[in-house]
Amino acid sequence: MSLLNKPFDQITFEDVENYCKEQHPETATLDYKQAVPKDLAKHVAAMSNTLGGFIIIGVAEDKNTGLPTKWEGISPAGKPVDRVHQFVANVKPYPGCSVRATNEKNGNIIILVLRGVHGYRPAVRLKHSVQVIPAPHRGHQVFARFAPNQPTASPRTRTPGTK
Repeated sequence: MSLLNKPFDQITFEDVENYCKEQHPETATLDYKQAVPKDLAKHVAAMSNTLGGFIIIGVAEDKNTGLPTKWEGISPAGKPVDRVHQFVANVKPYPGCSVRATNEKNGNIIILVLRGVHGYRPAVRLKHSVQVIPAPHRGHQVFARFAPNQPTASPRTRTPGTK
């Protein structure tokens, strides 16, 4: 069963369980997180700059193989879906994510973050990051921030404050 073939708003906890039992490894379009990470905005921005895809929160993975090892979900206490929305709001421009929780099973939920296919906007960046180096995208002029001793910008980008 592929989660990508089912309407996003109809995916259940059991669907995620079955998907994990099939041992699908993490890929550029699939990311497992055991809990809501503090750097979730970074993961959403990275996925938004590539092919889009799923972040499934409540599934632990093997760090070496990327295969799911536990899919027990997370507690809905503390409003984790709201926290995910707050983290995603730190990505600019807003990446157009859909966020939802599955039904409960044994008192836990799984949070799904879906980012559609990469759109027409310039590269996504974190709002308060100091090491963001977005790439030019489809003719848009994109600003890049470089740390000292970093390579200079390509001809299609420029450092803020220069002409």
